[in-house]
Amino acid sequence: MYFVLTGQFIPKATESQPAHKRRGLILVVDDSPTDEWLTINAISRAAIDAHVLVARDGEEAIETLGHIQPDLVLLDLHMPKIGGLEVLRWIRNRSAWSTTRVVIVTTSDEQSDKDTARQIGTDGYILKDLDFEAFAANIRSACQLVRTDPVLTQFN
Repeated sequence: MYFVLTGQFIPKATESQPAHKRRGLILVVDDSPTDEWLTINAISRAAIDAHVLVARDGEEAIETLGHIQPDLVLLDLHMPKIGGLEVLRWIRNRSAWSTTRVVIVTTSDEQSDKDTARQIGTDGYILKDLDFEAFAANIRSACQLVRTDPVLTQFN
C-alpha cells in the first residue's frame, strides 16, 4: 500500500511515534507525470509499506526536504529549475542527511552522469527501463537499501 501526498508534509518521528515504529517515507522527484506514475506503481508492486511524497522538480524537492527527511529519495536527473545532480549535492552537503539514501532514476545512460552522481554520493543509479518488470525490480532493490540498513527506518 502506498500514499501519494503532494503539498502536505509528514512530520518527523516524535516521542509518541519513534522512527522505527512509523511507516517509511519515500520522496519521488520527477518532472514527468508518466515516469512519476511508473515509479509509484513500481513501489506498489514491490509491496513497500511507505508513504510516498512527490516533488515535480528540483526546486520543489529542496523545498520539501526543508520540512521532512525521507528514508529514500528517488531522484530524476534532468528537470527544470534545479537538476537532480544539484539536488543530490544539496542533500550530501548537509550532515543531518548522512543516513538518507538517494537513488538516481533517469533515462540518461551517459557515463559522465553516472560518474558525477557517484562522485557526489548517490546510493544507486537506475535507468528508466522500457521493460516495466525490470524497472520495478530495480525500484524494489532501491527500497531494500533502506530495509537492510538497521540505522534507518524499516519498511514493512
